[in-house]
Amino acid sequence: MLEMDEFLLRTGSREIHRVSDGVPNPFLPGVMAEAAQCSVPTGLALHRHHLTSLPVGTLPGCEEISRAVPEPEADSYRAQRLQDFFAGAAAEEDFVGPVFGALGADIDIDVTSLVTAKSSGFMIKASENGHFVRPWGGHRTVYAEATRIGILEGIERLGAESPGDNLYAAVPEGARRIGPERFGLANEDWLIPHPEVRSWSTGESLLTGEEVALPTRLVYYHPQLDEHRWVQDSSNGCAIGGSDQEALLFGLLEAIERDAFLAAWYGGLALDEIRADSVTDPLSRVLLDRMALCGQEVRFFNATIGVEVPTVIAVCTEPGGSACVGAGSHPNAEKALHSALVEVASDFQVVAQHRREREDELATMLNDYSRVRSMEDHADMFAHPGARPLLAPWLDSNHRLTDLDALSRPGSGTSVAADLAQTLDACRAAELEPIAVRAQTPLADAVGARCWKVVVPGLIPIDFGFSYQRALRMPRLAQVAKKFNAGHGYSTEFAPYIVPHPFP
Repeated sequence: MLEMDEFLLRTGSREIHRVSDGVPNPFLPGVMAEAAQCSVPTGLALHRHHLTSLPVGTLPGCEEISRAVPEPEADSYRAQRLQDFFAGAAAEEDFVGPVFGALGADIDIDVTSLVTAKSSGFMIKASENGHFVRPWGGHRTVYAEATRIGILEGIERLGAESPGDNLYAAVPEGARRIGPERFGLANEDWLIPHPEVRSWSTGESLLTGEEVALPTRLVYYHPQLDEHRWVQDSSNGCAIGGSDQEALLFGLLEAIERDAFLAAWYGGLALDEIRADSVTDPLSRVLLDRMALCGQEVRFFNATIGVEVPTVIAVCTEPGGSACVGAGSHPNAEKALHSALVEVASDFQVVAQHRREREDELATMLNDYSRVRSMEDHADMFAHPGARPLLAPWLDSNHRLTDLDALSRPGSGTSVAADLAQTLDACRAAELEPIAVRAQTPLADAVGARCWKVVVPGLIPIDFGFSYQRALRMPRLAQVAKKFNAGHGYSTEFAPYIVPHPFP
């Protein structure tokens, strides 16, 4: 119960946050518009620490602040709107509850979040190592949408957990075998000596339609199998959407994003920096304004490496010395950057709090990387100010500068079908074969959603626990790094950057 409470209250800080002087407050126009509807005869003005009834005209400069926060738009790009998933047989509240909740006991609405609306929850799961928390969450600018995104993520993660009836003791007849050696796993050992694949699951090649068989443990991250755990996979590549094509596109983009991030990190690559003033998406501009008000510095880097799909890495450094990162991939570079930005906009308060709570523990990790053992440890180590120099390959390199629109692919961002075809073409050009594995569950059926796991043999998989980094033993790391360095006129002598990755 203590562990559950700590997770639930992880951003429960009640401190007063100072804002940056001289930065226009992007919330003010909306607040003043609402205040105008109130029955306050003299108008309403805002003070940093209290509300005061004053004539509005006495507030200096309020007429000059004209940028309002845009209302969420109906997204014609998606197969259906968020609210439509919950307009039928199942509403949001049907998925949580202390007795029946498939996704946990409650929804945590984080009203302390300064930039994004955050809604989250968690499931308590059992394993051979005891009970553990499996979180889900959504980050938007509106709490209702954040809750819907979070619930869909919880449904998605359950789909990627176990194989159901997609389980075979041997490679099924007619299916092509793809073994663990394609995933950075040496034949002699991984988590245990001489691992033996005793269970297989099938999927379909997105390039040829051919049936293939993959080791179950490399598809599902918590299968209940009668065998020793010889690798720990994740939900990487699993996505939920309003159509099969939508889920497949975003699952594939997630696998590409993780590969690019890890190649850039462990390759120690001096990525080109993207000019922040070249970002034009209105919602991204609003998030950047909010972060500037909170004194947060955000920088963006072009990580389009390995697979030619625009990939952006965001790095946020906050005044207390903590840092957090985010990443996004999409044929449309504005969408890729927005995904990366939302992650750091939602996480900078979390890492700052973890810096205060785990400072001594994090200092120990900096002195001994073997103590970076869990998913949380990877991000939290960079909450310690002493980890700031470890970001030098990105933050302190002599970067080339580029505009965001130079990354986008022509015609991207207009339809899911076209973007999926374009992304598959990029995989084909990189000699990679994405495999689609159905991850549909009754929960996904309840909201009319489609869920798929996309596995791409040969891409660098994300691992947590520094002792378990497959990236450091895969030939792809050196290949991608050497190609990048050669294209930028840097030395092609390669030595991996032996520092735990900061991906959250």
